[in-house]
Amino acid sequence: MLFNFRSRVLTLLLASLAFASNGFAWQGIEIVPPPPITGAGMEVLYTDREPPQATVVEAPYVADEFEGRSMAVDVNLWHSDVAGDVDSMGMSLDLGDDTDIGSQNRVGISGRWQFSELTQLQLDYFQFNHSGYLNRAVTFDSLNYAAGSSVRVRNNLFGLGLAQTVSEYETGGLRVLCGARFSQLNTRLEQKFAAGTRVGELDQNIGMPYLGLEGATRLSANAGLTGSFKYFDLDRNGEPNRLSDFDFAFVFGRDYAAAPAQREWYGMLGYRHFMLNDASDGSTSRIVYSGPVFGIRGRF
Repeated sequence: MLFNFRSRVLTLLLASLAFASNGFAWQGIEIVPPPPITGAGMEVLYTDREPPQATVVEAPYVADEFEGRSMAVDVNLWHSDVAGDVDSMGMSLDLGDDTDIGSQNRVGISGRWQFSELTQLQLDYFQFNHSGYLNRAVTFDSLNYAAGSSVRVRNNLFGLGLAQTVSEYETGGLRVLCGARFSQLNTRLEQKFAAGTRVGELDQNIGMPYLGLEGATRLSANAGLTGSFKYFDLDRNGEPNRLSDFDFAFVFGRDYAAAPAQREWYGMLGYRHFMLNDASDGSTSRIVYSGPVFGIRGRF
């Protein structure tokens, strides 16, 4: 019996020793994960790195009217109302109250040539041809025209001037303007009778200098604002001779970041108000054109 007890204890000791020795040997073994399979994707379950931040680059303001030697051409559609007065040869005609002349769409063209670093030549041309009927009888050049007689006011406007850059900054610029505006104004009355037609016409050639300012600013990478104001005022023989021309436009569809490009096209949507008052040779005429303008500018 004692022998059996000792045999069991010895067996347990030998088993414990074998287990301990085997465990000690395992402590030196390093478990290495298998290499990734070629072509298989790896999924990242967690990372503490911050995502990269986008870098925003502000596009500098570069406008063709303020940058280098270039040419630009504008084609404008002006939806214009006409107002004013014509006083001549016994006739005092209010175009707004005494006629039913309405608004019309007219196409004009203008050009800009940057011939030096800071100086630009500007040209523009518009032709107006408003027509309607008299609301009341008038007398012109000792002849009577009854209500319902036709009336037409035709005007060819041509402008020539220089623009000198006086200030440039990151998002815009400012110019001083000087030049002259020329007008060929024709007012025509016509009344038809059974025996024939009675016609009276007044032709006026008007020229006036002006001074003004022009500015532009960028609102975003593709949009901006531009505007100008021209003015002249001189009393001659107690009669006013005055010119005022104001326009304001929203520029859209332009890539300021790519400017100045060799060629570019973009749109302009705004408003223009033009007034010309001339007193000469016994006749006084005041003509006002105003309304929205849509234009396309091409730069070359």
